[in-house]
Amino acid sequence: MSTDMKKQIDKLEAIKWIATGTLITAALMRGLGINTLDIALSMFGGILWTGAAIAMKDKPLITVNAAMMLALVIGIFFQFF
Repeated sequence: MSTDMKKQIDKLEAIKWIATGTLITAALMRGLGINTLDIALSMFGGILWTGAAIAMKDKPLITVNAAMMLALVIGIFFQFF
């Protein structure tokens, strides 16, 4: 494995762990009733996971994260408008 490929894999792993931590934090915020922060963190984590899924060409992960972000956008619309 080339050094460049290893760097790309390491970067992707970092993005996946940051996204995972962000989504866990978002769930905690939801549990604590901090809904605005929950939505923002969920969107950020979803964007990161969607990017990682696209990089991995993982269609199920792309689908679940795209659907999650659509649900969050709908939720934002109903919450604020």
